[in-house]
Amino acid sequence: MEENQGTDTLMKKNSLAKMSLVVLVVFVGLVIYVFNTVKNNKKGQVVFPAGVNYVGPGGQAETQPLYDYTKLLSSSDWKTYKGKTFAYSFQYPKELLPLVFANDPTDAVTFKMGTIIPEHNLMLVVETIENRDKTLVGKQEEFVRTYWKYFGGLKGLSSIKQFTNEQGLTGYKAVYATKTGSFTTERIFFVIPNDPSHMIYLANIFVPGGEVFFDRVVNSFQYGVK
Repeated sequence: MEENQGTDTLMKKNSLAKMSLVVLVVFVGLVIYVFNTVKNNKKGQVVFPAGVNYVGPGGQAETQPLYDYTKLLSSSDWKTYKGKTFAYSFQYPKELLPLVFANDPTDAVTFKMGTIIPEHNLMLVVETIENRDKTLVGKQEEFVRTYWKYFGGLKGLSSIKQFTNEQGLTGYKAVYATKTGSFTTERIFFVIPNDPSHMIYLANIFVPGGEVFFDRVVNSFQYGVK
């Protein structure tokens, strides 16, 4: 009798061990599945400097405006923001609060828009060209034309044009095609005078409804003016 009980106990222990192993295998498989699902879902994202700026099927960034842009445009009380590292400056309404990041080599600045965290929705960064491609230093237009290559969600350049803002600062406006068949909003690249190694990159984080507002911000940009 005792021998049979010992055998039963051993069999129960073996069964429990097998069940534990099965549970462990299922758990590991579930973790791998979730990881791969998240990874695959990210393929539709367009990654821009310092974060993610998702562009949906309609080409509009998935963000909701918190501001009345018509009211902001009519405001006569605009303030001047100055870069912390680079000598750029631009105008913005006092109702907005510029957000910056400590010890940031890109001298980035943005505003809080909708539910997207600021770190993932930057309005401005200063691009160091050699960090992308040393051969493009001094070749700002080519840098803009090939900028899409640095981001997994983009597949090519859709359009590019030179422009000069109302302050006389020159640069390029570019639109890029995404791998999902849509297009990014217009991206701004300012040429920094006498600096072949850097460009100021601007994204319209104010969409939808803020295009005219963004244009006013762009036209207020200056560089090297105290």
